[in-house]
Amino acid sequence: MMRSLFSGISGLKANQVKMDVISNNIANVNTSGYKKSRITFSDLFSETLKWARAPQDKLGGINSSQVGTGVEVASIDQVFTQGSMESTGKNSDVAIDGEGFFVLESGNGRVYTRAGSFDIDGEGYFVHSATGMRVLGWSAQKNEDTGEKYIDPNKQVDSINFLPGEKLAAKATEYIEYRSNLDETAVERSFPEEGELLYGLATDQKKINVKFEKISDTVWNFSIRDDNGDPVDLDTTVAGVQTDGQVLLWEDGSVKDVQVGGITLNTVSIVGQDANADNITDMFNVVRTPSAPPVVNQWIFEDIQGDEHKMWVKFEQGAGETFTWRIYDENNQLVDLNGNGIVDGVSAGGDFGTLGFDEYGNINSMTSCGALGNTFMYDDMTITVGFSGREITLTENISESFRTIPIGSKTVSFEFGPTGDKVSFDSISGDKHSTALAIYDSLGEAHEMIMNFEKLDDNKWRYYASLSDDDKIIQDYLKMHPQAMAGNELTSIEREAIMENIFWDVEHGNTRSGIVVFNELGKIDEAATRSANNVTQPDIIGRLRFSPSNANPLELNLDFAAITQYDSAFTTAARSQDGYEMGMLETYAIGPDGMINGIYSNGLKQAIGKISLAVFYNPGGLQQVSDTMWNVTPNSGTGVITAASVGKAGALQSGYLEMSNVDLAQEFTDMIVAQRGFQANSRSITTADALLQELVNLKR
Repeated sequence: MMRSLFSGISGLKANQVKMDVISNNIANVNTSGYKKSRITFSDLFSETLKWARAPQDKLGGINSSQVGTGVEVASIDQVFTQGSMESTGKNSDVAIDGEGFFVLESGNGRVYTRAGSFDIDGEGYFVHSATGMRVLGWSAQKNEDTGEKYIDPNKQVDSINFLPGEKLAAKATEYIEYRSNLDETAVERSFPEEGELLYGLATDQKKINVKFEKISDTVWNFSIRDDNGDPVDLDTTVAGVQTDGQVLLWEDGSVKDVQVGGITLNTVSIVGQDANADNITDMFNVVRTPSAPPVVNQWIFEDIQGDEHKMWVKFEQGAGETFTWRIYDENNQLVDLNGNGIVDGVSAGGDFGTLGFDEYGNINSMTSCGALGNTFMYDDMTITVGFSGREITLTENISESFRTIPIGSKTVSFEFGPTGDKVSFDSISGDKHSTALAIYDSLGEAHEMIMNFEKLDDNKWRYYASLSDDDKIIQDYLKMHPQAMAGNELTSIEREAIMENIFWDVEHGNTRSGIVVFNELGKIDEAATRSANNVTQPDIIGRLRFSPSNANPLELNLDFAAITQYDSAFTTAARSQDGYEMGMLETYAIGPDGMINGIYSNGLKQAIGKISLAVFYNPGGLQQVSDTMWNVTPNSGTGVITAASVGKAGALQSGYLEMSNVDLAQEFTDMIVAQRGFQANSRSITTADALLQELVNLKR
């Protein structure tokens, strides 16, 4: 009879523990990341009153007779089912959708939690907001070659700090993509087809016609016809009959040379007939209107050790077509050209030289350096100055580094000497198209780069780069070289001269312009374009190079592959570039894989860190500690540190917290069961007590 009392007592204790578990679950119904517990019972030792007997001698077997001694708590298990997601609107809150635990550094070791209520502390660390424990993961590493940030999940996890990502360093532009369409019907560069020139006495004037025919974008044939329309022999030093001459152009369209039979032509002797059919010979001059050299021209050269030096050649127009030139160092200091150590800016042949043109636009004289002839000393080096035709050349004698300064003209004139009658022809630029895009230097300063396209010939275009007039590079240039701008605004000639200087590279020369050739399908003919620009694969054009003030030199890779030439309107599409200005961290976003990307004031994003997760073989074996956290135990296994969304690890949801997985309906049902179990066990005790009372009453 006493056994029933003890069994009832064990039932009371067991159901009391069950009620404790239920109460704790209900208490944590709103605890983020809480995992409910469940209790299981098992019976206690059973006392055997009669042992079992096997069947024998025609008698059946007998089962054993046992009386149990009560119940005990077999286990209290944690149930790690997924809790529902609660939106918080705070991007630092993170919920795990699937398996895994956040890893926190407690100071005494690591603990694990499903409660992702995180924040950033005063030192920039990503921490658990309730306890201040640091969230472990991987901080972004910097690629020293590219400057890009990346995450290496193979490294040991550590605290994630936002301060190194507070600023996004500026990145110089390296790559620009273009997708413009160049109108196939655009007009190409040309000369007027023909012009008439009268000569002879007013009473007996004759006429000749000069006619141009395009051979290529830089070569034009011209022929002269008499009164009857017949070709005239251009009687030059070239043997035989020469009925055609050629005008050779620079790439920018200015006149380079006028030739007959490969010989530079200054005078044309034509053979024609007068009105009486008598043979006559008249002399005509071919005149190229002299054009001033660039006002200021930079020259960068390398010495024998490969070190770079800068000099500036400055031109000023004197009387007529005479130009004075001076050399300045990179500090804008006048260089002594006479070799006597005296720089007075006055002495002829000492501090400056002169440049003269003949009537045909060729350089015919240059005074340079006084006692040293055509050389001058600079930084213990000898520089030679020379000219040929319409070019000036400066050469460093030891390294043989040189710079050529072309002088061009847009005009070719045919002039009859006795009367001075003249007919002039200008090189007409082809239709142009421009597209602008902001690019960035290494300091993050923006520059508006304008890419211009000029049609040279069928399926052939010239591209050339420019900067806007208000660009800091241009303004700094003008401060250093005020002579480069005569008036209040840059003229087109002044602008072109400055651009030629800015886009000059000591190793590659003029990098500003190049050629684009299209095929019959309107696509770029890569082989022909590559050949025209003298580049090798994979490039099809050259690279732009220039040096912004106080920043690293820029080298721009231009992607023209998507430029087309269709019978359609011009489209302006400088599509993208990879540079950017410095940005300040404004906010951040956490992705499903735990990647924390900073979002910056310049509109870009950059990796700051990545949250790690720990996955356990037996999460039910973890030991609960305060603040909804767990410690590892021998039966939980060592947690495998991994990234979210990898293997068994769940995905992360930013702006959410995982709610408790407690089911109130289930808990209330279990509470009823526990209550009834407790009541029933108490009744078994009172009933046993009544039986004992009856036994005591027998004595009475």
